Amino acid sequence: GRHGAIETLDLGSGRWTPVAYARRIDDVDMVARYSPDGRWIAFLRNVSLSDVWLMPASGGTPRRLTRLGSPMTGLAWTRDSGALVFSAFQSGTWRLFTVGIDGGEARPIGPAGARHPATALRAEGIAFAMDDSVHQLHLLDASRPDAAPTPLFPSSASDMLPSLAPDGRQLVFVSYRSGRIGLWWGRVGDPASLRWIEGVVPVPRH
Repeated sequence: GRHGAIETLDLGSGRWTPVAYARRIDDVDMVARYSPDGRWIAFLRNVSLSDVWLMPASGGTPRRLTRLGSPMTGLAWTRDSGALVFSAFQSGTWRLFTVGIDGGEARPIGPAGARHPATALRAEGIAFAMDDSVHQLHLLDASRPDAAPTPLFPSSASDMLPSLAPDGRQLVFVSYRSGRIGLWWGRVGDPASLRWIEGVVPVPRH
């Protein structure tokens, strides 16, 4: 009955207890993290159009720390409990950001492609993951058991989430082939027809 709400788990009894804090019924709150000094809970609010929020460890009224409205992964505290590190999808790539708990704009740090940060509590350091994989589209004739997949609109960048039109001749997909995230359209078997659809910035997971 509290989908997307933050709760605490008592490891001894196994009992879940809702944290008393202000939220709308349709808010999805996730990746909650206690600060090292135990005073705060930071969390990500909402999916795909996410931002970092902060509230006292005992609950209360959360305060929005960022205004990025983008997909986010990972959330980690600095060891002095004064700032947070997270990964956000901005301008066609994942990147690490940091934001102080006292406000101010989120500041990008680290290389493009960095995700899932983890901070050290006894030293100055951040560990993170880098995704350098390349995803390609292929076409397979399902009516032939011995058929091998053939590349479709090949490129040196990642293509994802293909959606074939009901007529079987048109395809749209998400791609980084222009150097930034975009939605592309083309006719199957006609590489010259491929074009970028302007004005659409798709979320990579949908």
